[in-house]
Amino acid sequence: MKINFLPLILGIIIFAFIFLVFIFDLPSKINLIPPKGKNNIEKEKNIDYQRVEIGEIKYASLSYFLEKEKLNPEKINIKKNDIVSLNFKSIDKDYQILIEGYNLSSKISRGETKTFQFQALNSGIFNIICQNCKNQKIGVIIIEK
Repeated sequence: MKINFLPLILGIIIFAFIFLVFIFDLPSKINLIPPKGKNNIEKEKNIDYQRVEIGEIKYASLSYFLEKEKLNPEKINIKKNDIVSLNFKSIDKDYQILIEGYNLSSKISRGETKTFQFQALNSGIFNIICQNCKNQKIGVIIIEK
């Protein structure tokens, strides 16, 4: 009688893998879930700003949060001629956002992040409007020379 050990060996390997994943808390270490016992909400709300220069071209990437019909923070400062990526994450509801002067508009669903990309060619102050919040101004983009 011939015994097939392949299913037994595969079962042991799968069990060992699952055991090691949960013993070493790997899902939190690769950002699949928040680490045990830590509150990531405040950490997540910190503003991420990165500015990179490649020759004459400057790139800026900024992250902001939409919550309680407000932009956190309300002012976005950018340098003229930068190529900008603005990442907006909705925390509590769906938002319809419009960036005046650049005619950029998008719906951002709850929990979703949307990126607006443009080159800041004109200096000045540009309003950020929430179109489904009674068309109120929720923030401004200040483009400096």
